[in-house]
Order: sequence, then structure tokens, then C-alpha cells
Amino acid sequence: MKIINLTPHEIVYIKADGTKETFPSSGNLRADRVELSREEKDGFVICKYGYLRQDMGEDIERLLIENADNKDCYFIVSKITLEALKGLDVDTSNFLIVGDTVKDDSGKVIGCRSFSRG
Repeated sequence: MKIINLTPHEIVYIKADGTKETFPSSGNLRADRVELSREEKDGFVICKYGYLRQDMGEDIERLLIENADNKDCYFIVSKITLEALKGLDVDTSNFLIVGDTVKDDSGKVIGCRSFSRG
């Protein structure tokens, strides 16, 4: 299995046996949150948001194209990016987001124990 990290920071996966595998960033596939509607009710603001994928760099486009037919290749992206891709009717079955996180004693995220599939 091949995993490519398209977030701006490294991802540390902590396996059940305690070993760690680090996935360095291979670029940043990004999306922006866009406000679609806004209403105010009883002093509260309630918004509906959508997500739009930003233009991607040539390096990320090349990685996606090179691995498009490899069903054993997965791409780690942010939740916002995953939502943007879903909104564009992209097959997201090979896109992953971080699942269960692991934190140190101060509450800082130091890794994850699972991925969630798009």
C-alpha cells in the first residue's frame, strides 16, 4: 500500500504495536470554506458553508495523475479538502483524513491511530 500525504504537515501514524510510520508532506492540496448563506435568529448567526478546491500546483497534479489508476494508493487530505472534492463529484474512495488522534500529556496532537476513508 502506498500513502501520499497532501497536507502541509507530516502525519505520524501510530500502529497497534506502538510502532510509528511518518508520512512527510508531498505538497498541499487545499480547499477554502465559502459562506453560502447567513441568517440571524435571536442574536445567533447561522451559516451554511460550502467548500471549493483551490487551484493545485503542478507537483500535486502530477502525483494525482501518476497514481490515478493505482487502487492501492491513498492520499491524505484535510477534511475541508475532502468535502470540496466530494462537491465536485470526484471519486474520493482513495482519499483519507486523519481518524482517531493521539495526544501528549499537554493535549497536543502527536499522531493518529486510524484514517477515515472519503
